[in-house]
Amino acid sequence: MPNPFTVYDVAYPSLRQAVIQLEKDYDHIWRQLKRGLTPEQAFDSVSLKQLKSAATADLKYCRRCECSQPTSEFPPGRWVCHTCKRLAKYGIQLQTFKALLEKQGGECAICQTKLLSKFCIDHNHDTGTVRGLLCYSCNNGLGMFNDSTFSLLKAVEYLNT
Repeated sequence: MPNPFTVYDVAYPSLRQAVIQLEKDYDHIWRQLKRGLTPEQAFDSVSLKQLKSAATADLKYCRRCECSQPTSEFPPGRWVCHTCKRLAKYGIQLQTFKALLEKQGGECAICQTKLLSKFCIDHNHDTGTVRGLLCYSCNNGLGMFNDSTFSLLKAVEYLNT
């Protein structure tokens, strides 16, 4: 008789029985367990077969945020959406990003226009610290002034004359 297998605090007669009852891909689970993942981590992970089956003509499944999104939100041939790719570039977790977006009311930190799917993660170029989320226009404007407060104040002074 095979050894009992426990996942999510439920004992199954075998790994195969757990896979069948939880409707997972046996080969994928077996590989994840062999890599050293716990049973819960292995069963929570998503197999490439599941990703491909979730992909339709207009939707694709992001491996990082685990959401189905329009295929236009993905670089060609990739399984991580543009948003997750940008967050990883700046070392931001999805929860931190959502909190920042909520704190800003879903708006640009400078001009308060609604941030749709296109936004910029503004950061200090010296320290790498994230300051906030901006629209492309405001981010480009700051970039044109090389993030110089002196230059921006001179521009404000000029505009007020």
